[in-house]
Amino acid sequence: MKDPKISKDIQLAYLWKWIIYLAFSPSGKEILDWISCYSKSVINFWEIDSYPKQDKYSLTVYNCNIPISFDFSFEKIDKFIVQFFYPHIESQDFIWLHDVDKSYFVPEQPILTNDNHRNCYLKKITPEDVLKVLNGLFFHPSAHQHIEGPMNHHIIRIGGGIHNPFQFLFHLRYQLCLIEQKREHEKNRLTELFYNAIVNKNRIIAPGVLLNLN
Repeated sequence: MKDPKISKDIQLAYLWKWIIYLAFSPSGKEILDWISCYSKSVINFWEIDSYPKQDKYSLTVYNCNIPISFDFSFEKIDKFIVQFFYPHIESQDFIWLHDVDKSYFVPEQPILTNDNHRNCYLKKITPEDVLKVLNGLFFHPSAHQHIEGPMNHHIIRIGGGIHNPFQFLFHLRYQLCLIEQKREHEKNRLTELFYNAIVNKNRIIAPGVLLNLN
């Protein structure tokens, strides 16, 4: 088919959707593999001493470099909760929670059409396009909250409006790392990883590769 006239906004929307499909859409037994790889990856990325506590559909993570912990649990992909804690305040250790329930209506990018159009749009991407989308997905979400008390690290940006549990967990992995060199390296690694996966027409990025375990 004839290539459509390229709109940059639509091109980036296709790219956004395809990145989520490539790495953040596990199903069935793949879900447990994804969570297991995630649990293994944070110990090195954050340079902490102990693995997160992991159950079948839940995860408890404590980052000793940032005095914060979070509990992640979900009943199904469309219903999940992340609770954030500051464990050093005995009387008030709860900060807030991120609660997603997609039984309520959420529009799903109606400007996007079929796979043929996606292939046309993704033929013309650049690494800069990939980085721009990754910024919105993980590194600097457009809508986000900052933690100001009882600690204040302005570079931590907790994204709002993230409906995908795996995307949300992955973005927390990046945000709760305060090691600047690792944050910068991760930006470069993921930009290259997703760009190559799209150019090479990969159908999936394995969790171990995504989370840098290989």
